[in-house]
Amino acid sequence: MENLKDVFIELSALIDEGNSDALDLVQEIRDMLGQSGVADDVRKLELQINDYEFEEAGETFARICEELNLGE
Repeated sequence: MENLKDVFIELSALIDEGNSDALDLVQEIRDMLGQSGVADDVRKLELQINDYEFEEAGETFARICEELNLGE
């Protein structure tokens, strides 16, 4: 299993590209984090990507990174 930061780096690139493969990584992140404090934001991110709302997803992703202290 990849480490969380690596998955976030890959996810960031997919969101920037508007690539729906990002959904797979969001699911992986959700599994890695479990019921963390960002679980609601991760679910929101998943819905935004599923609806091809990549600009909003980028904002949600940035908030998750900030909450987890993961610099991009």
